Amino acid sequence: MALQNGISDKTSLLTRDNSLILRGVAILFIVLHNFLHLGCFGFTGENEMSFSSENAAGFSNAISQGSSIIGEFISHLGWIGVPVFVFLTGYGVALASSQKLKPLIYVKRNYLKLLALILPAVIFFAAYDIYLGEIWPRLLKRFSYLTMLVNFAYPYVRCSPGVYWYFGLTFQFYLLWAIVGKRMNSRALLIWSIVLLGALCALCVYGPPEALSIFRHCFTGWFPVFALGVWLGVRKKQEDLTPKSVWIELVLLVVLLGLILLMSRWMITWIFVPIIALAWFIIIGLLLMRTCYLSKAFRWVGKYSACIFVCHPIARLIVLKTLYHHYSNNVVNVLVYVALSVMMAILYDKIYHWLLSKMLPKAAA
Repeated sequence: MALQNGISDKTSLLTRDNSLILRGVAILFIVLHNFLHLGCFGFTGENEMSFSSENAAGFSNAISQGSSIIGEFISHLGWIGVPVFVFLTGYGVALASSQKLKPLIYVKRNYLKLLALILPAVIFFAAYDIYLGEIWPRLLKRFSYLTMLVNFAYPYVRCSPGVYWYFGLTFQFYLLWAIVGKRMNSRALLIWSIVLLGALCALCVYGPPEALSIFRHCFTGWFPVFALGVWLGVRKKQEDLTPKSVWIELVLLVVLLGLILLMSRWMITWIFVPIIALAWFIIIGLLLMRTCYLSKAFRWVGKYSACIFVCHPIARLIVLKTLYHHYSNNVVNVLVYVALSVMMAILYDKIYHWLLSKMLPKAAA
């Protein structure tokens, strides 16, 4: 596909329209990861919330043998799409700070947005629990997601679909911004990022796996990525993320991928993988901005990224309960799963905006 070096080269990746490219790429990584990392496919498990030396070694062995490299990569490392959304949350709240809403109104507004987004899906899974006869305590655990605070006890209060912990993470950043947002200058962002990274290192060396998991599930484990987004948003550094040289970007793409693979092998370097992964996705976004049709396709996917995130556990359940038992071809299962996730998201988007209009009319408008 021909590279486009026109207007797109002079436009930042962080504009409202172009940031959808990042969302589109990241959500596809996450959706594929949350399917392929299931044990039934036989790929290496993840190291998202805690570090497993066995998984790291298993991934390295699988890659060295050259068998199903893409499947292994997505299964073990597909979670690296999460930092993109954390970063964009930080960038978004910093840009939106000009609205100057009162803290309680700001928190209420964003909580209701998230509630409207996940409530229909939680009700669906609750109905599925009732159908299976598994009402207590599974049903209560499902509805605990609606508090947006369950991340602080996630290893102990955990229920399928596990991926909904992310909405609690997003709300905690909104809450944090409402409390101390105006005091998040460059110095404070740097100091707190260093402190929390240091705490994460200490937990990796001395802490129990449960404590590490809680730290990574709530805002403490993702603050440095959020802080980077806030810093760019406050300084309005859009010009720093515009395409410069395609050859430099291609070299960086390879180098950053190599760093991700290398740093994922050891616990201490694994801590810094989200930052490197974010840079890698940014390079992918800059490259996609140069291509007309691909950039449009990923913008379209990115437009529905929130609803795709909500719907993909439902699509996964449907595929695993039906198609997976009849077709052993993983490619067919994956394609149907992704297509179903996107189609359901388009419908879900309409339900979400209708519900939001009832709960928060001004936000829907």
